[in-house]
Amino acid sequence: MPTLLTPGVSFERGPRSLPPVLQRTDVAGFVGIAERGPLHRPQRLTSWREFQDTFGGFLPHAHLAYVVHAFFENGGRVGWVVRIADAEAARAASATIPDAEPGAGPAYRVRARSPGLWGNRLAVTVLPARRAVARQDPGVTVPADRLVVSSVAGFEPGSWVLVTGAPDPEARRRRRVEEVDVVCGVLRLDQPLDLPGPGLAVESVEFTLLVLDSGQVVERLPDLAPDGRSTRDAVSLVTRQSRLVTLERLEGHTFPRAPWGGALEGRLGGGVDGLRSLTVLDAVGLPGIEHTGLATLDEIDEVAILCMPDLVAGPLRVRARRAVQRTPIDPCDPRLEGELEEVAGTVRDAETGAALAGVAVTDGREPPELTDESGAFSLPGQLPGATIDVVLYREGYEELVLRVNVDDPAARTLDVPLTPQDLPPGLAREDIVHAQQAAIAQCEQRRDRFCLLDAPIRAGDARSQISDVLGWRAQFSTAFAALYYPWLIVTDPLTAGSRPMPPSGHLAGLYAATDLAEGVFRPPANRELRWVDDLLDDIGDAEQGLLNSAGVNALRAFPGRGIRAFGARTLAPPDAGPLIYVNVRRLLSALEESILDGLQWAVFEPNDEGLRAGVRLWLTGLADGLWRRGAFVGDRPDAAYDVRCDATTTPAEEAANGRLIAEVAVAPTVPYEFVLVRLGITADELQVSEV
Repeated sequence: MPTLLTPGVSFERGPRSLPPVLQRTDVAGFVGIAERGPLHRPQRLTSWREFQDTFGGFLPHAHLAYVVHAFFENGGRVGWVVRIADAEAARAASATIPDAEPGAGPAYRVRARSPGLWGNRLAVTVLPARRAVARQDPGVTVPADRLVVSSVAGFEPGSWVLVTGAPDPEARRRRRVEEVDVVCGVLRLDQPLDLPGPGLAVESVEFTLLVLDSGQVVERLPDLAPDGRSTRDAVSLVTRQSRLVTLERLEGHTFPRAPWGGALEGRLGGGVDGLRSLTVLDAVGLPGIEHTGLATLDEIDEVAILCMPDLVAGPLRVRARRAVQRTPIDPCDPRLEGELEEVAGTVRDAETGAALAGVAVTDGREPPELTDESGAFSLPGQLPGATIDVVLYREGYEELVLRVNVDDPAARTLDVPLTPQDLPPGLAREDIVHAQQAAIAQCEQRRDRFCLLDAPIRAGDARSQISDVLGWRAQFSTAFAALYYPWLIVTDPLTAGSRPMPPSGHLAGLYAATDLAEGVFRPPANRELRWVDDLLDDIGDAEQGLLNSAGVNALRAFPGRGIRAFGARTLAPPDAGPLIYVNVRRLLSALEESILDGLQWAVFEPNDEGLRAGVRLWLTGLADGLWRRGAFVGDRPDAAYDVRCDATTTPAEEAANGRLIAEVAVAPTVPYEFVLVRLGITADELQVSEV
């Protein structure tokens, strides 16, 4: 800064360019199936807790939550998540709140914030509330549409108030406050009052909304005003403050829009996940045409690592049978002397109405009864006067529990609709390839991100599994993706048992942690993975030899060293040179992105020697900083990188066309994959050399 001697305003020109900084490369993008959250809208998350708040918890039929959890467990800090489903089939659960006036119809509609079955667990309770209470000042005479009160605190234009007569507490009038005179303590009402005074009681009328999840209160939104002009308008406050629900004011009912008489309760229903009709187009989208799934991440410049774990989720039918214990029959029970009852019925598909065969039906006895071709079942031997629980379940359908009063003849004859589970169908292998090719295409077109692929698994021995993954790898040829094998086994937080899962989330976290700790030029390999118990397949030296030569990175368990990523190769062909290594490809992508962003200042600058020197200086600073951190080989700068921006790179004809051309050559470091140690024994010493 120059020394200023004369008082006044001075101007100092700042630098035209920012100092050279390598772009961030640790941010991951995930596309998959979640319990809740916005559909096809990327959300930026910085912790596992944020994922739970936005997208819910683990799902038995999806990998996304497990993969994101693994990402943060292994050192990831920032991730973008896109929830996918069939947007046309998905529906948000909802319920209506009735008006206070009898027969007036619903006043509000409460809706879950996002589509899905999760919303069917929600319920709302509406409680009457009041923020302000005052008494009429009898010593002042005012018009009938005005009230002089002891305090105007808590009253505001748009507030509904309940005015109660002093001699007769049952005489009440509801009015809306149009104006508040805080100096004189006067409330101007929308209608004149016809109550005898003096000493009228005035209280504001609000309500409190409780949101319950599975019967437990999870949100409390107090003092909500029913009028939209109030600063505490219920619709606006609930929409801004609630994480779970939104509130919509309905037309066509009487005022005021709130339940004054007491608590009201309502359970939300009608939520649908929209997974049964999920297609590969929902997961991939079409940039500029179908704005879904992967295509939405094309707009997020921050993303540098791509994962789509639920492509390989496979068809899964979840059945969590509820345990039912049958009460033992006392052989001395006098009811045994009479005729025992029978509970019977038929089971059908709730959507098509077709009879369902093979449905397991039990009142606690094992094995359960199975419905026949007509969907019929029978549970004989029921004691008169008993109440039993009947459980019905079948793969692909929601479990149903019915409580039956054996003494009721109508209850003993059941017509049971079973609801199909809203689960993803599982993509065909050619659709998975198509989606992964689309992810690779996005990486290749943008050149600022890298894709971690997951290979689907099939039943079979280790040799057939390796053969299958090698066949899967043969379908790709790119330096912008990597494939890891085998799948990992983790402890499932849902069941406390073991669960296999694809490794992309663990590797994304490892990539991010390596980038943050050392730099994108450091190979993300030979690092221990966290939150993993075992491998789905044990990889030895011979197996890794097959995988490594094909460009598939092995995950291996080493005694005393844990489970480690033991490879850092891309899916590039063998003749791609240094681009067969993950760190080289990602380093070049980071360099390209950094140069693209960092040299924006040079556009429209005069194309003279000063500009060329400035560009050359900026590029040299970027390359030199990376070399000093170990990104490039060479013991001297001129052996590690070369930057040229002068008359030789920009001839006169190019300069006449408004072009400035700079050339940057770098020699990135490549990982040592094979370390050979030679042991030599001589007569008087031991020699060890590395080759």
